[in-house]
Amino acid sequence: MSRNEIDRRVEISKRIARLIQEIYPSAELILMGSTASLCGSLTSDLDLCLAIRHRKFGYESNRRRRLSILTNVAVMFQRAESDEAWIKDINIIHATVPILKCTVRDVLGDIYVDINCNNLAGVYNSYLLHHYARIDSRFPALCMTIKRWAEAANINMPMNGTLNSYTIKLMIVHFLQCGIWPPILPNLRKLCPARFDGVKYCAALNEMHLFDRQPQIPKCRINKRTPSELLMAFFDYYARFDYNDREISISCASVAKRPTFRNSSRRNAKIVIHGPFDSVNTARTVKSEESFELIKEAFKRAAHIYLGPV
Repeated sequence: MSRNEIDRRVEISKRIARLIQEIYPSAELILMGSTASLCGSLTSDLDLCLAIRHRKFGYESNRRRRLSILTNVAVMFQRAESDEAWIKDINIIHATVPILKCTVRDVLGDIYVDINCNNLAGVYNSYLLHHYARIDSRFPALCMTIKRWAEAANINMPMNGTLNSYTIKLMIVHFLQCGIWPPILPNLRKLCPARFDGVKYCAALNEMHLFDRQPQIPKCRINKRTPSELLMAFFDYYARFDYNDREISISCASVAKRPTFRNSSRRNAKIVIHGPFDSVNTARTVKSEESFELIKEAFKRAAHIYLGPV
């Protein structure tokens, strides 16, 4: 995604924010998802987080409250749809994290917009991926290619029990940190704890600017593999990965042995990938043996095409 396209999306988000601030004056509308992480394409949705801070309770995570806020915003959008016709197809998805979907008309083409309320974890996750994308351009290139492959292989459908797009990006981060030598991506949590460390997010929302200063990366050996070579190695790595015995930690940039005690939810999970800011398993959508086998076979099939039998 070009800088011009990102600037265009920023302007659209500002236009939406001005509309929302008519009913929620203190609201912030923050870029997240593939636009913020620089891992999207021209056809990617515009993901936005509507951040509204309660004087007493802070950024409320109560689902009912968030759904109520998005419903009020939807009513406002419907008025704009009838008056100005620049926003249309307004719909609320009643998921675990409620989403307000709409389409914004623009001279350069319509953009599909997804707005959540107070999903701050998604903002910080996107911010981290944004910095990884700026460290090495091969990372966003792999993200776009592998996402398309995963869609074609039917393993990028979390509603059907396979992987979500964020987990796929984390799998790429892990591979570029631990799956090849020399590593391409550093562990930003370790290098910059003031910005990326801990269970509680360190940077304030008003400091979450795209294209701000990059972390200081220590000099190390340069990996000169091409994106095509990395793609083949990525498929091979996950075709051979022992999901039953190993789990991935993004925050530690490591692979660890899975716990053996029977009552652990991690022990029962099919795939375990711990996110960068907490211990939540981002691959928890993979629950059935059928989905698990589908994912493993997709990696083995891709590796076989490029490298022969695994």
